[in-house]
Amino acid sequence: MTWRVLAVVVALLFSESDCPLLAQQPAAPRVRVRRDPHTPVTAVVYETPPTVADTPIDAMAKWIANGGKPLPPENLQPAPTDEALLLPVELSCTATGASSFAFAVGTTNPPPTIAANTPECTFLATQGNPGQTVYWRVTAKNAVGESSSPIRSFVVGGSTIVPASADLVTGGQWRTSYGRDGYLLAGDGAMLPSYATVSLADEFQYTWTEDTGETRALQRPDASGYFAATWYRAPSFTVTVQITDGRLHRVSFYALDWDYGGRVERLEAMDATSGQVVDTRTATDFAGGVYASYVLSGRVVFRFVHVAGPNAVLAGIFFDPPTSQLALTWEPNAEREAIVRYEIGIGPTRGTYAQTVSVGLATSWDVRGIPEDGKAYWIAVRAVNATGASPFSAPIAVVFVPPEG
Repeated sequence: MTWRVLAVVVALLFSESDCPLLAQQPAAPRVRVRRDPHTPVTAVVYETPPTVADTPIDAMAKWIANGGKPLPPENLQPAPTDEALLLPVELSCTATGASSFAFAVGTTNPPPTIAANTPECTFLATQGNPGQTVYWRVTAKNAVGESSSPIRSFVVGGSTIVPASADLVTGGQWRTSYGRDGYLLAGDGAMLPSYATVSLADEFQYTWTEDTGETRALQRPDASGYFAATWYRAPSFTVTVQITDGRLHRVSFYALDWDYGGRVERLEAMDATSGQVVDTRTATDFAGGVYASYVLSGRVVFRFVHVAGPNAVLAGIFFDPPTSQLALTWEPNAEREAIVRYEIGIGPTRGTYAQTVSVGLATSWDVRGIPEDGKAYWIAVRAVNATGASPFSAPIAVVFVPPEG
């Protein structure tokens, strides 16, 4: 039995470009007033509809009726969408009568104010982790007062995918080792955790036996016995796992070649936003059952691909808190770059790494030194040669939550 890890981590790296210079604001139009002899003396006729800072007269009238305070921001972007958005996300609006703007952005509702005085109604949001909901609101301000938009939200796209382990020993006796947070079993229902959703596509389901004494079959959740059932399909089927709380969680898949022997199947882990395959494992000779575990955040699609035998199979999915036994790995740089060492950057702020660890020419590092306080710590890698250091790689966020009880 072999599990081969092809790739390990996907994360996102973003850059900001300088904003273009704004064209000079035009001078206000010179309004010519003409009074028709038959027009009441209280009426004023305009050749050109007047504007205030390019504000049409009807909006200006609302502004004046609002006592001079800015009108509530409108045309909020991004518009509500079911699609996850990759960071950074540009927030923007239009507002009548505003001289500055305050942006409240965060993963709590209501969100905290993080930019209190921006001259334009634009802001690049970098808050949140893959799969997490980010809430935001913008407040238009001037010397008279302020008005706020409703709270909007978006879901952060991308994913973190860290292969954690392969287990050939436990077999179907999962209740003491897997599924602490929840499970989904072929043929015996589900108890999913609040932070996860699961959907299967293109699969069939089959039960080999409702009751057996063989412990390679899965235990029933109530420990009343063992049963052998599976999802299956050739050439492939998919399982989409969405981690919605922005934290990392361990997700394990149990595959069982119950009746055939000699099955070979491939498990591909894909970032759902980009469609990129970031990890591949191949299972052979798994008549005794095998677990493949990952540490995940965000939305990940797993594709089970038939290689040999009648079809690809999957018996159960299990959710657990993350373990501290994580290994960060990366591809070596090209030989022509003459790398002398790799350095790991660690810090509580994305892109700022107060601590660096040299690992020589190794291309893996056991994650350690991350406090179990439920807060995100960011980890990235850079290469160093005689000329200097490269920029840090795309970071991953690691969150270790202390065990309950």
